[in-house]
Amino acid sequence: MSSTAETTHVDLNQAILSARSEQPNPTGKVTTALVSFAALRVVLVAMPGGSLWEQHQTTGRVTVQVLAGHVRMNAEGVTYDLPTGHLLALESNIPHDVEALIDSTFLLTVARHPSAL
Repeated sequence: MSSTAETTHVDLNQAILSARSEQPNPTGKVTTALVSFAALRVVLVAMPGGSLWEQHQTTGRVTVQVLAGHVRMNAEGVTYDLPTGHLLALESNIPHDVEALIDSTFLLTVARHPSAL
């Protein structure tokens, strides 16, 4: 990964390999911040199969793009099945959870409105 004040370049393949080799945090996830600007964060998340990221919400708009594996998300009473290659976008302040059905890696993007900064 290389960064300047205005740009960030990430080798996702290398980031995924690195995340898979790390010890999960107490909640079972490995999270790696790839991009961190005031209004935009991109985080690589690796979750072992069978793990659950309990219901939560954020003030930013969210996308989840599954790079490998298969996750299931629940939001607003709807269950979304997200195998590799699928993307889900959520408006801000939507409570949701994430369940890894098998070992999974996804990009979590959070875009905050400038007025929320």
